[in-house]
Amino acid sequence: MEQTLEKRHYILTDGEWRRVDDDFYESVSDFVLNNVHEEPSEALYTNLSIFDYATGQNTEGVFNTEACIKRNRSIRFDRAKLRIGDSRKDKEFCDILDLTDDGVMRIINCKPYKGSSSVSYLFAQTRFYCESFVRDQVFLNAIRDFITNSDSPTKADYLAYIRSEVKDVTGSDYRVCVWLLCDRKKTLPSKADLPFMAQYELKLMHEHLQQACKFQDIILRFIPVEITPFSKKAHPKKEGA
Repeated sequence: MEQTLEKRHYILTDGEWRRVDDDFYESVSDFVLNNVHEEPSEALYTNLSIFDYATGQNTEGVFNTEACIKRNRSIRFDRAKLRIGDSRKDKEFCDILDLTDDGVMRIINCKPYKGSSSVSYLFAQTRFYCESFVRDQVFLNAIRDFITNSDSPTKADYLAYIRSEVKDVTGSDYRVCVWLLCDRKKTLPSKADLPFMAQYELKLMHEHLQQACKFQDIILRFIPVEITPFSKKAHPKKEGA
């Protein structure tokens, strides 16, 4: 939780309100304002419904499915169970992998825009998986195997693009995209509206992926989607229960 009082910024940490240093706050805000590349939503992915009737929830999984139907050249990765190094086989890499019409592959991660912790997690997860992609041979092999076993009509193009040896994988050949799914009935936010801790994680992600891993670009988009209100039916307790 965050609060701003008399131009001073506070964060609730372990049950205590702590003031954020003014210079630090400004440095993070200025970085996001001046360095983060924000682009508008693409028409193809705008206003999709993300409601899952089976679970009665709005989820990015529904969006990912619909996005890959809209553009069947894309490969959906959010259900992949991959391994990094000696870790468990439970990593995703990204939500959508898309070889664009201009010949550059983009790594897309999506999440509903719910709050600071959710958005911060998206940025941290993106940083971790994208770094592993250009540095871990086990992870790279798992990604290529997933593509090989997919039913994508263009998987041969993806396999030709992604080098088989991690020493040959160059971040500058890829775009990293983070998409925040927002209720289309509300005013669409911008990068300046992100909570401070989310901006801080965005800064860490951006700096690391562009400066250390040399990715071509990191692009932030706010995607207007159809959010369906839902409620769970409450079953009355039986007498004596």
